[in-house]
Amino acid sequence: MSSRTLRNWKKAKSFNKNPGPIKKAIRFNEQLKIAKEWKRQGYPGSRPVIAALPQLRIRSIRQVISKLKSRRGKRKSQIKTLVRKNVKVHHPGTITSFDGATTDNNANYLVQRDRASLTIEVHLCETHLKSQDTLSALEKLKAKNRLPFVVCTDNGSQLCADVVRNFLDKNYIIHLKNLPHVPQHNGACEIAVREFKAVFIENFDVSKTLKSLNENRKRQSLNWHTAKEFHDANFKTISAEDRMKFYETTKSNIHMATFGIQNAKEKRKLEREAIFKTMESFNLITITRGNHNRYPKAEKNS
Repeated sequence: MSSRTLRNWKKAKSFNKNPGPIKKAIRFNEQLKIAKEWKRQGYPGSRPVIAALPQLRIRSIRQVISKLKSRRGKRKSQIKTLVRKNVKVHHPGTITSFDGATTDNNANYLVQRDRASLTIEVHLCETHLKSQDTLSALEKLKAKNRLPFVVCTDNGSQLCADVVRNFLDKNYIIHLKNLPHVPQHNGACEIAVREFKAVFIENFDVSKTLKSLNENRKRQSLNWHTAKEFHDANFKTISAEDRMKFYETTKSNIHMATFGIQNAKEKRKLEREAIFKTMESFNLITITRGNHNRYPKAEKNS
């Protein structure tokens, strides 16, 4: 048999092979039944729905639930984008965030981030993080004349102790605290902790880690500048008059917003809202929701 004949014979033989099972289209009424059962059970995996609908094919149920999960995830993502509040800080030195970090070599650090320039600084703690470590970091900022308008922290006792509160009040600094169990309110510093720990484990050298994050990494949010470049170009020193005026206005707005409110959580919400509104009125920040200004300016009639 020639090679050409053999090739034609193999080709003809391949047509006679079993093509395998033919996928059947899932009927619309079956899809509707699966979707209703999936919703009735509270959007679980496919197994509970398979157990509840034994008359339907298992493959069909899995295919439908996979598509429904994907569609539901996209919808949730769109809703989250529409309601997400973004705070853009105009100048470095306006808001400084603090949070604690424990590295893989069991060392404890106080991580400090500027919300505008995204610069990161860390302070080594002798043992675990204490209120004296927070106070020491604030005193270093004061010595460099870099105290911000607002300090943002969570509700940890090391960051909200009496010595810290007294220092902030004495130097006319507003303390912006998270709602309880909502670390996303201090998300900028949470990300700073994650970045610091991720780079730090490569060499266990603090100076090299900070150089990588502040001087080498170009950030899209800073128009592809490094944090140090953006900080040096846009930093503005706060005068005593501006600090006093902002502090007194914010305290007055907080008192008016929370007057008569007994619920602690609701009071904290109103306090945070008053602080943000005051910063907006002083043109320190811009708040957008869903990539649109929260308080859009009225259009002028032509």
